[in-house]
Amino acid sequence: MAPQKEKNKLGPAILVAFLSLIISGLIANYLFPDSRFSELQKLEIAKKINNYSYILNYYSHKLQNDFTNIEINQHYIDIYLATNTDSAEHLFNNYVELAKDNDSMTSDLGHYCLGYYFSNLGNCIEANKYYSMVKNTNMKYLNNSIGNCMKRLGHLSLAESI
Repeated sequence: MAPQKEKNKLGPAILVAFLSLIISGLIANYLFPDSRFSELQKLEIAKKINNYSYILNYYSHKLQNDFTNIEINQHYIDIYLATNTDSAEHLFNNYVELAKDNDSMTSDLGHYCLGYYFSNLGNCIEANKYYSMVKNTNMKYLNNSIGNCMKRLGHLSLAESI
């Protein structure tokens, strides 16, 4: 009789394990859509369900492949500051290191991103300080970013002239 009781105890445990596996799979499919979705669709879904860690990891991975892409840096800064305002010093220090680089393109990117960083924090005076350190005045988004800060500082006529 003893072996029969052990079999009865295993049945509910196996059922619980099986149901847990199914529920975990359903949750994973909801949080991390399969490859039928484009990258942009996955990002939109992640935004809708407030899965900012997925978005941050996405842009972090993109930066590893192409750190010179301004748009990727902008999105990364946006998401990072939206989710990690307490630890933003790490982000700041990364861009300070880029700004110190001997390569002018890398240095310009670092200065631009520092300006963008401070602009996102609402400190347009500090942002414009870093924007002014960019040597390539034709850098994509630079004039728009400076103009945006000037407008936010109340210098509409200066913003329109940029």
